[in-house]
This record gives sequence, C-alpha cells and structure tokens, in this order.
Amino acid sequence: MKTIVIGGGLVGVQTAYFLLQEGHQVTLVDRRDNFALETSFANGGLITPSHAAPWNSPGIFKTLLSSIGKKDASIHVKLSALGQYLGWGRQFVRNSTKSRYYRTIERNFALARFSQQCFHELLGEVPLEFSHAKTAQ
Repeated sequence: MKTIVIGGGLVGVQTAYFLLQEGHQVTLVDRRDNFALETSFANGGLITPSHAAPWNSPGIFKTLLSSIGKKDASIHVKLSALGQYLGWGRQFVRNSTKSRYYRTIERNFALARFSQQCFHELLGEVPLEFSHAKTAQ
C-alpha cells in the first residue's frame, strides 16, 4: 500500500518507519526544510506517558463559559467561532464526566506507554541522532 505520512516529527518518523517495516511504500513529507524542526523540536517532543489527562476534565463547561471572548484565557473561545463548534463542543463537554475523564486517562496512558515502547524499539534498531535523554521508568 502507498502511504503518505504528513509531518516529520517524532510521531511521523516513527509511523513511517513501522509502516515501512510492514512492507508499505511510504513518503514522509514536512512543510519545513528538514524533519523535527517544529513540535518535536522543544517540549512538544517530550515522551511522557504521565501526561495523559485530557483537556475536558470535570468542570470544563464552567471554564469554557468563563473563557468566552477572553484572549488571555487558558482555553481561548472566540465568539465568532461558537456556531462552528456546537456539535464538537457538546461531545467535548459530554465526555467531561468523572467516569469518562478517568477512563480516558487510562486509555491515553496505555496508548502513550505502547507508543513509548515502540519508540524505544525503534531506537534499538535505527541509530537516530537527536537530543534525547532517557530517565528511569
């Protein structure tokens, strides 16, 4: 299968690598002149399964309401965009109950741990050169 992976950051490179391992034809593209120059460049490149909490925590609806129209709010909600986000926003708030929030944390953590394991497998197979520090797990 021919596949295009958009974005040559940590996730894009890893995705392309494992697709190649499965026999796919892969083209990796990035809008920058080289790979890993944006999100994966700084703190966006952290591999930290401990940061698995979703943004829609219990009480997010009150936060969203108080954020409407405030440019310096933690979650910026533009008045002009409210109509576009009604369907998505309803789902976002619906999934902010305690039970769904904690279930999402568990799922996100499991996915992050799996991704981290795949990443370490990749590093064991391919000598990638980049700033990387591994701490105790």
